[in-house]
Amino acid sequence: MNKRFVIAVAVGGLIGGGVVAGFGPYVRSKVQQKADRYGADVSIARVVPTLAGVRMRGVQVSLRSTKAIKLRFDDVVVGWFDQRPVSTSGGVISAVGSPRQLRADLEKWQRLHLAQSSASKSPATGRTFGFDGFSVEWKHDVSPNAHHATASGVSVARRDGRLVLEMEKLSGKLAGSEVEVRDGRLVLIRASAGYQLQTLASKALNLKYSLGSLGVVQAHKTGQKGSAPASASVAPTSKAASLKKKAPAGRGSKKKAKSTATPPAKPVVHERVRAARWLHATLLELARQLDGKLAADAHVAVEGTRAQIGIGKEVLNLGPGVFGLRRHEGNLVVELSPDLVSARANKNKTGGSNAPLTFTLQIPLDKGGATNGKNQHDVVAQLRGGPVWLSTLGVREGDLGLKDVSRTSLESDAQVVLPANGEVVKIKGHGKLRELSIFNPHLAPETLRGVVLAWRANAEARLDGSLLRLRDTELDLGDLRVMLNGGFERHSKGYAVDLKVQVPLVTCERAFASIPQALVPKLAGMGFAGSLAAKGHARFDTAKLVKSYDVDWVGTMSCRVVQAPPTLRPERFKRGFQKVVYTPEGTTRTMGFGPNTIGWASRNTISRFMIGAVLTTEDGRFYRHTGFDKEAIVNSIRENLVAGRFVRGASTISMQLAKNLYLPRAKTLSRKLQEAVLTMYLEQVLTKPEMMELYLNVIEYGPMVYGIRAAARHYFRTSPANLSLGQALYLASILRNPKKQYFGAGGAVPPGRMGYLRRLMKIVHKIGRISDDDLDVGLRETVVFGGPSHMAEPESEDPYDDLDDPQATGRHAAAPSNGFSG
Repeated sequence: MNKRFVIAVAVGGLIGGGVVAGFGPYVRSKVQQKADRYGADVSIARVVPTLAGVRMRGVQVSLRSTKAIKLRFDDVVVGWFDQRPVSTSGGVISAVGSPRQLRADLEKWQRLHLAQSSASKSPATGRTFGFDGFSVEWKHDVSPNAHHATASGVSVARRDGRLVLEMEKLSGKLAGSEVEVRDGRLVLIRASAGYQLQTLASKALNLKYSLGSLGVVQAHKTGQKGSAPASASVAPTSKAASLKKKAPAGRGSKKKAKSTATPPAKPVVHERVRAARWLHATLLELARQLDGKLAADAHVAVEGTRAQIGIGKEVLNLGPGVFGLRRHEGNLVVELSPDLVSARANKNKTGGSNAPLTFTLQIPLDKGGATNGKNQHDVVAQLRGGPVWLSTLGVREGDLGLKDVSRTSLESDAQVVLPANGEVVKIKGHGKLRELSIFNPHLAPETLRGVVLAWRANAEARLDGSLLRLRDTELDLGDLRVMLNGGFERHSKGYAVDLKVQVPLVTCERAFASIPQALVPKLAGMGFAGSLAAKGHARFDTAKLVKSYDVDWVGTMSCRVVQAPPTLRPERFKRGFQKVVYTPEGTTRTMGFGPNTIGWASRNTISRFMIGAVLTTEDGRFYRHTGFDKEAIVNSIRENLVAGRFVRGASTISMQLAKNLYLPRAKTLSRKLQEAVLTMYLEQVLTKPEMMELYLNVIEYGPMVYGIRAAARHYFRTSPANLSLGQALYLASILRNPKKQYFGAGGAVPPGRMGYLRRLMKIVHKIGRISDDDLDVGLRETVVFGGPSHMAEPESEDPYDDLDDPQATGRHAAAPSNGFSG
């Protein structure tokens, strides 16, 4: 009995083994037969029979119509009877190629195989299947830095006509942006045209984007199907390129004329316009694709949305918020608003029912789309609501230089309209920031705090920078208001400006109180009286500047200082005082100045030539203006426009004195504002002779050469009282750039530079600062470093022979007859 049983088992085992041995090839053959109908090739590493069906492990699938897409499944179970997948777990779906190419490949595969295979069978909406725990990998190309995306922990299930896709994590990098999604869920429902989106949600969406990268993307996108037509700025063409060559008369002339014609130059589109067109076309394409995939009751709400936007070297963080998607009046509307927790926190903190600040993007879906009266193809971005705390929006300390973000509130009702051609962007609306704190080294060396800034704008601008129009635009800094109307437009020969500016009447006390203290730290403790108001305009066309130039302003300026701290009062400068000076290495140190110091030169011990020299080179109307020279400002703007670069300033001796006495060299808005107020104060508390004496004794004449006494001794081994006309003019001529010197190898000033100094001598004579005899002596002078000047004999040399020397250079070579060139 036992022996027969063993024999039976052995024979059965041999027969069963033979069946199992042939089972794998049979399954592989049946699977490949079915895959052939779908244009696919399948390889299976291992086949195992189970009670539920056939288990296949290590399944590799590739589509014959494209080599870019490959599928690998770790474990697939197929039912015994219906031969349909019961479950699939583990594996990777990989693709390499551009989204456009991959989409084209899939559409081709679908036309060739999927449509035919499904046409003969009705959809089995009641069947269920699932894919669980696999990954999806995509790369734009095989290069190391290619755009890419990866999804992990992906599960797909079909139940009762619904397709549910879930993933643990999705991350990727595309076009300068990085995205990460956690715990995402996508629900599709079956419709007549396929599946449509019913639900999209996730617990976290993180986005990083750099604005600076947008222009780079456009170089690859322009010209693709779906892009807006290029019709922006056109590069000028040569005459030869714009005219067709004449063909010889006679037979065949038409054909020859056609073949010799020079094709017109291709339009050159500005990078920002190209970027805007690509962005507009991309948004429209995405919106229309999404619209066809959205179910009627679609619900899109992605919580935990965070964004990090790079702006140059700065960063702006936003979120967490709720990302939403919906249809409205022919538009696809994208919304981003603070989450409920942040909204409640803001409401409790403000003590009111303030509306959350919501960003919306309206993208037209078809010609019937309405965008608030705008063109039917315009994309409209809006920011509405508030006031809300910046911290509620997710802004962090240090973003864009912002500080105390939990105390700064923002409200806005503004929109930006982007047209299809990407040329002219329109901005309209208003907004306000309260208790703003910000650090920007170009504004001030310290953080500005407690700023109240409001704006109202109705503007349009061409993205290529050729046009800006402002209508009823206003900027308010506290009680200080600036109203702007007009703008500028660039043309082929230059640009035209027509701008009106108005500062409504305000008391000086309230105006200065509106300026953040960190912006004017030297003015702490100052009290003001009076009022100010201004109205001005700038109208000119650089192509006809002489005829069109019109810059002017009128106003009320009765501001005066009624209280000043001891560190600013003029009594400080009537005795010894300390002043910061700069070494050639750029470091700072303090140096003593004042009437009781060894380096001081009083007015009556300074050569009379020195006064005339600085009036000629620096400020011809010093004794007539009250600190600011309107005529010099107007002239300097015109001369800089003519030159196309900065060649002349309008700084007066009063302004230079204020900078030298009180302010550091840093080029900031803070320094300019304080310079203006301190100039006004010095003009109020000092006489002109006192200011001139201080000026000559504190300014820099060379590296670590401060004051007229040190300069006279360093350059000419003499005293301020004994400076000659040529020596005085040399010292005055280097004040704008004391580091640059003009002495030749033997110590004498070269003929070209001396010619320039002699022209200045004639100006000093013309303004009545020297006599005829002084001029005759000066014109025979050659300035020499380290000693007295060389004097030419009247009968042996014509002192005027180098007045027109072409080598004469410098800022003062074109000095006007009134003596002002600074």
